[in-house]
Amino acid sequence: MDTTPLEGFIPRNLEQELQAILVKYSKIIEEIVNFGSNIIGHILSDQSDKDETLPLALFFRKYLENLDACSILIKESSVVPCLNLLRTAFENILSIEYILNDNSGRRCKVFLVWNAFEKEKFINKCDGKSPAYKELEAAYKNSKLLKNEKPNIIKDIEKYREKNQVLLKSDYYKDTVKEYRKLKSKTHG
Repeated sequence: MDTTPLEGFIPRNLEQELQAILVKYSKIIEEIVNFGSNIIGHILSDQSDKDETLPLALFFRKYLENLDACSILIKESSVVPCLNLLRTAFENILSIEYILNDNSGRRCKVFLVWNAFEKEKFINKCDGKSPAYKELEAAYKNSKLLKNEKPNIIKDIEKYREKNQVLLKSDYYKDTVKEYRKLKSKTHG
């Protein structure tokens, strides 16, 4: 079987001028990512309000990771897949803007509490005994691809569970946890 790409479908050999333009744009994006990494370093080095800055740093990191992937794809003339990455990068910017429009830090706290509850769900699926694990195990049995497999059980899962509970039981997050549970009970009966 011939393994050369269909002419015009996957361009592998570009004209030198076009390749130079793509490399130039790739380097510009790479420099933006490099500069952005220094911004993250500054955000994380600021010791005041550490919890409130963490979601911003996480969203900004995801933004930079997507831009970095675009720079690599552009250099290799694989531009169309960048559209999905740019969409995700844009959504990360919107999340950052949403958080920054709240001077109280409340939205950061809400994100961290939501994330802790999501992490709790994941932990429950990896303990080997909870109803969430049993449900996942049943889903594996009903799957065509995974029917002969078992879900992973994380060794020393209780350490992860305890670490996650520190945030959820913290006085600092008490009101946010209470509000989360109240809203969750309204939406899930």
